[in-house]
Amino acid sequence: MKKILLLLLAIQPFTGTFSQKKGKVNFGIEMGFPVVGMDPLTRDGNPLIMANESLKKNIGFTGGAFAEYIGTRKKKDGTLAPGWGIKIKATYSFSEAYSESFTTDEKISIGYMQVPLLFKICLGSGEVNVSSHRSADRYEVRRKNENEYEITHHPGQFTPGYRTKRSFFLYLGPQMGFVNNIRYSAAESSYEAAFETKKQNIQKSYLSYTGGMELWLGRIYLDLSYQKGQGSIYKGSNVVLSGFTGKFGIAF
Repeated sequence: MKKILLLLLAIQPFTGTFSQKKGKVNFGIEMGFPVVGMDPLTRDGNPLIMANESLKKNIGFTGGAFAEYIGTRKKKDGTLAPGWGIKIKATYSFSEAYSESFTTDEKISIGYMQVPLLFKICLGSGEVNVSSHRSADRYEVRRKNENEYEITHHPGQFTPGYRTKRSFFLYLGPQMGFVNNIRYSAAESSYEAAFETKKQNIQKSYLSYTGGMELWLGRIYLDLSYQKGQGSIYKGSNVVLSGFTGKFGIAF
């Protein structure tokens, strides 16, 4: 986790709002509300459910950081616009499943980390024209000896004459997940004791796939995605994490 955060921080100085000829790098944060949970939520298919026939998913919370590279494409009028992209994220999520039974009050809460690698493609965008400019050149003078100096020329950076004001992306990719903690509560203490025994069968890591769409408005975006678990989080049973997530984010 520390290595991922250091990588994201290292590329932050290279982020910006202007689309560059060779693409650009974005760095930012996002948060949202997932309706993601264990599937199935029935006692017959999920060994972690013991008191009720079935449970219900509840809205949880997710938040994290991302880094992405967005390539460029040339539009019919010759202007440049966002094209394809690659995005990596590190997020933490929390969700729960619960019953409304007056006798058992069964509830399972789960916290998990996810690291998706997403491949994006822009289906449409709108740009506004701005004045292209080049920042001032910089000269670095270093004294080599008493009578000799070395001058290094650093040319200014060129910014193209347009800025993306909105864009729409579709994305798809795999993600690794890591179960951080899982808690269980029930009105009957015997169910809680049985759950503590079953916790040893919980898989700490799993694989899933996620796909969705992003609508960017300047530096802010809205995101709607669906994830489908491929690896079980419980040994001997096919218990996966699946569901929808709505998020919003900002690029710095």
